[in-house]
Amino acid sequence: MALYIPAGQRRRRLIIVGVAALVIGLVVGAVVGRSTAPTTADQVSSVRADARQIDARLQALPLEYEKVLAGDAQYANGGGPADSLVVISTDTAALAQRAEWLSDQQRTAVVTAIDQAQQAAAAKVPATEFQGHIDQATATIDETFGLPTSSTTTTGSGS
Repeated sequence: MALYIPAGQRRRRLIIVGVAALVIGLVVGAVVGRSTAPTTADQVSSVRADARQIDARLQALPLEYEKVLAGDAQYANGGGPADSLVVISTDTAALAQRAEWLSDQQRTAVVTAIDQAQQAAAAKVPATEFQGHIDQATATIDETFGLPTSSTTTTGSGS
């Protein structure tokens, strides 16, 4: 024997089940979304790690720069520190944009410090002057991104 359930009651049950499933889905989605979203601490840590990499790239440049000044054939067709600094400047600008907590002035200052080192490299200033620009750029990165002060006392073989 079949049990007859009126259409109105079936519709009501269907609506109640649908609303309950929607509410449960929204709650589960919110919980999962919150637990997997990156925290502010994660973002700061990521930006600082990338800033450390930029510091390391900058600190490698004075030795290359001395080779350029000495006329090393390796750099005869470009690819020296001036070219590297263009890429580093672009990377730093992108990093500064990721660091939402920085002011526009801080973003500009950190990129400007690297651009000044690039201009010095392009102008082929003496190695000690280039080192000073690199020191200034790394100090600005360290200060801007809250890193411990880098040691950039790399000296060359005296060209």
